[in-house]
Amino acid sequence: MTISLDLVNNDEEFRNLQRDPIIVNDFKTDTQEEKDLILGKIMTKYNSDVMDSVPRCDCGNIHGADRKDEYCKDCLSYCSHRLEDKIESILWARVPEEVTGFVNPMVWTMLTKFFKKGGFDVIQWLTNTNYASNSREPSEAKLILAMGIKRGYNNFINNFDQILELMLQIPTYKKKQNKDELVGFIQMFRDKIFSRYLPFPNRALLVIENTDFDRFAEPVIFSAINAINTITSIDCSLIKPKLWVRENRTAKTVAAIAEFTEQYFRDHVAKKTGLFRKHFYGSRSHHSFRAVITSITRPHKYDEIHVPWIVAMGAFRTFLQNKLERRGYTLNQINEKLNRHASLYDEELNDIFLELINESPEKGIPVTFCRNPTLGMGSIQRVRITRVKTDVNDPTISMSILIVRAFNADFDGDAMGAQIMMDNFMAEMSRALCPHRNILDPNTPRQINDHPSMAKTVVSNTGNWFKEVVTSQPTAAMEEFAL
Repeated sequence: MTISLDLVNNDEEFRNLQRDPIIVNDFKTDTQEEKDLILGKIMTKYNSDVMDSVPRCDCGNIHGADRKDEYCKDCLSYCSHRLEDKIESILWARVPEEVTGFVNPMVWTMLTKFFKKGGFDVIQWLTNTNYASNSREPSEAKLILAMGIKRGYNNFINNFDQILELMLQIPTYKKKQNKDELVGFIQMFRDKIFSRYLPFPNRALLVIENTDFDRFAEPVIFSAINAINTITSIDCSLIKPKLWVRENRTAKTVAAIAEFTEQYFRDHVAKKTGLFRKHFYGSRSHHSFRAVITSITRPHKYDEIHVPWIVAMGAFRTFLQNKLERRGYTLNQINEKLNRHASLYDEELNDIFLELINESPEKGIPVTFCRNPTLGMGSIQRVRITRVKTDVNDPTISMSILIVRAFNADFDGDAMGAQIMMDNFMAEMSRALCPHRNILDPNTPRQINDHPSMAKTVVSNTGNWFKEVVTSQPTAAMEEFAL
């Protein structure tokens, strides 16, 4: 299982919404009640530790299971159970009149980081004519104007490719190492960079907790609130704003949403305590296992691993059920036997494990072996399960010390996970991850990296063995082997 970020097509997401969205451009905020209604769509408020299980709308006027999915005109929400709500954006912004479009917040963040000079945001300066910074205007800004590039949000969108090409010719940006990555990313997702609709965060992500002592909220909420307040009622004001005002407000909205997205991913998604670790990396997928690693002390090949009995009983449960059924067991007998011997050795089950290993074309069940959170080359390798340990008191996965360098692992309590290759197709496709494929340095052509280097304990044992051969009375066979 892999996780990667893709650039979302916001217009396509808008077309696929299951419920009617609220367009903030057309929402008036002249009164405090109207402002509170918008704030209620931004965040979720909890007043106690107990979550209400009764379906209700946001204002509570419509509630009860018999009125589920009924629309409330007072708070513009559906009567639903909060735990069953889909996490999709409720609030959306439509591109203001005469404004060309929205920039995808992820792309905005990449451009801002690349072109930023000290504390001066060049992209905001270029798109927002009212932009003010505490930092001094850099020389790059003067070069941009000298190239004939005009400031203004619409001009930036309409001439995006030409402006980007000219700005990348400025010496400061031309010599940046990640320039080619930025250009490649823009070319790959060119059709998703601009959109007519921009989503705001779902309120499930932004929580306010009211207690008897105080009110608690995440600071990241304020970026989202600023973005919504900036563009709300932009198309329904009594006095229509001038075009340059609408352009500046659009730029500020995109910048605020980009800031929120970056901050939320940094603080709530990517951290060790973030969502990825909790719900993906920290959870176990089907036909996988994880345990502390130790070294194989008996003769072995470098791509072998030995798994503990308890782990194998869980990871191979489906295989064991099929094998036992073919041997005449009923379903109840199968479950009773597997449950009883989950941590108790059984000779018949051990025979089945040996049968599964011998049935593999490679005389070992192929798995991908991984140590999180390493992301370098060799952090995931394809190895073979060649033995299930019969000692139920040994809960560790034994592996070869010859491949620990690529994992950046050692035997002081490190835990590693494995995913079973379920068929021959997966086994064949995973061959690219075999340990012997990790010896070339990807950064230096025709050079070997340090992955094949032997661990200190291996070097020490080898040296001791040769020392014994030399100091003792060597036989002819030993002399020949030493030569």
